Amino acid sequence: MSILRCLTLDMIAPTVSLLRATFFTKYPYGGVNGGNKTTVELDMNNTIHIVHSRREKSRSDVPEERFFFTWNCSFVYNLQTRSISSEVISCIMQV
Repeated sequence: MSILRCLTLDMIAPTVSLLRATFFTKYPYGGVNGGNKTTVELDMNNTIHIVHSRREKSRSDVPEERFFFTWNCSFVYNLQTRSISSEVISCIMQV
């Protein structure tokens, strides 16, 4: 599992970079302890579905500026064609 986790963390770098270059500049945030989750599923079509989720929170201690959000990035690997696709599937904000 550690090899798979390294691969998925490397693969989510573009998503993290985009969030840091846009949202983070106006709304600084950081990870929540224990907020990383990776799930791996193999379906009947020999396709592996990998979903990486991460929970983030504001860096401010001011109650009016406090927020949480979770983003997910999914990867689909087809064993027959040996191809992979990825996309950000959601970003949920809680204030």
